[in-house]
Amino acid sequence: MGEHVAAFHTATNAVQALNRGFDVNCDTRLLYCKRVAGSRVIHVDEEHVRDLWLFPMFQVTLFRTLRSMWGVAVLESVVIRRALKVFSLQMVEYFNQKANISQSFPLGTFNSAFSFTGSKHIDATETKSLSSDGFYFPLAKVVDSFSFNNQVIHPQPASGTYLSGKDVRVIFRRRGGDDLEQDHSMWLRTVCSSPDVIQMTFCPITDLIDEVPGKEHLAHIIGLYLEYKPPIEELRYFLEFQIAHVWAPLHDRTPGHRRKEPLCPSLQFSIMGQNLYITVGRLQVTGLRLFLEGEASTIG
Repeated sequence: MGEHVAAFHTATNAVQALNRGFDVNCDTRLLYCKRVAGSRVIHVDEEHVRDLWLFPMFQVTLFRTLRSMWGVAVLESVVIRRALKVFSLQMVEYFNQKANISQSFPLGTFNSAFSFTGSKHIDATETKSLSSDGFYFPLAKVVDSFSFNNQVIHPQPASGTYLSGKDVRVIFRRRGGDDLEQDHSMWLRTVCSSPDVIQMTFCPITDLIDEVPGKEHLAHIIGLYLEYKPPIEELRYFLEFQIAHVWAPLHDRTPGHRRKEPLCPSLQFSIMGQNLYITVGRLQVTGLRLFLEGEASTIG
């Protein structure tokens, strides 16, 4: 098992990542999986398990509620060829469909594949079209009790528009294997001993809380996070900025006698003299609404 240590750790981490939380704004790598103890989003029966033989040399423990499929790397190779697609629609949807995400926002996998910044507006203005061409060599697939339809493979068009070398940017990506091997055939032999996760399928958390009050608010927050992609440490302030604030007290037009109590106690007014003074402490004032009552009023 010595030469398959890396493969054993990758397979074990992949199984342990099932049913846990994942930030889809990140690339599909196991290190971005939420691995806090007891943080599984879906409860699984960890007492009833079975062994999954991936290679003749080692096995991993698999929950009985999950099933697996595995095959030889070369025989199970899948050719993925995508024609030139417009940035904002078809290529984004292609990556999202593979991840089982219905939203049309670019995911971390998409941004990582094309070395984008993550800002949809900036990347779209600098990109005219995109194309993806490559090979998948799946060694094993661990899926939940339900399965998804296979992605339709579209052939590469036989002809296309002429592009000069300055108009095309080629990005080369490899997952798994020995990165020091430059030759493709030699690198292919190292995939079995050093595999990596090449694809993940997700279930939105909002699909698991159908009867929970406030589901629409959580869905709206997730949509904002996927669209604008703020840093996770600034997410709280980003969400607070989305809330509609009342920057000044609303004028009460109801007739009748009422007490003149301050509606906003953080603001203190002083009208002694020709100037109007406002004491706000360390709070920021972004707007002010002033009502003058009486038969005649002048502002100088």
